[in-house]
Amino acid sequence: MKHTTLGTLHPADSVSTDGEKGTWYRASLQHRSAFGLKSGTTGWVTKTGIEPQVCMQSD
Repeated sequence: MKHTTLGTLHPADSVSTDGEKGTWYRASLQHRSAFGLKSGTTGWVTKTGIEPQVCMQSD
């Protein structure tokens, strides 16, 4: 099976994930990337390619 590369994430890019398969996360770009990817672009990124961040609201 052949896959198309959509682009490259910039280290400062923020993504949300909504799935995973093996060593991959399904991720959506939150804002336009510094490398030109449009906000909302969705694709698969290797788990070793992103660093998880957790945000929590404190009341």
